[in-house]
Amino acid sequence: MSSDSESFLNSLPSDLSIDASLDTLEKAASDVFFTGDHSPFVVLYPDSIDQVGSIWTSASDYDVPIVNRGAGLSYTAGVLPNSSNTALLDLSKLTKVSPPNLTD
Repeated sequence: MSSDSESFLNSLPSDLSIDASLDTLEKAASDVFFTGDHSPFVVLYPDSIDQVGSIWTSASDYDVPIVNRGAGLSYTAGVLPNSSNTALLDLSKLTKVSPPNLTD
């Protein structure tokens, strides 16, 4: 793991669910029809929009690519990491839809 990847992980909220187990990373490297050339180095499971914002800010600060994945299936290899320093952002714990803030 690169020092940027370690710094990225250290900058994330302490209550964020993180999984870097081999089994999880191998599963995250495939979808219904494709297996990618790379596994992510970590899978992140935010349970709030604030955590998502923190993840994206840290990813930008440390040049860590992010792949978003929801609870559905992908048939097009669109959610597979394209490098080994990619973090996978699993959004399946976000189950509420909030009204839009029209002033932003």
